[in-house]
Amino acid sequence: FLRSENMISFGGCALQMFLVLTLGGTEDLLLAFMAYDRYVAICHPLNYMVFMRP
Repeated sequence: FLRSENMISFGGCALQMFLVLTLGGTEDLLLAFMAYDRYVAICHPLNYMVFMRP
């Protein structure tokens, strides 16, 4: 992606931004779902199967 003057191309910059935002957003969603799962398991153990039904 680097040119001779050590600048990144527009396409390379766009690809990096897209990947960082997409993967970062996916990771944040996964962590939020995992945190909610632990919250329900600890705070509402008797209703866990009701909340986590597919």
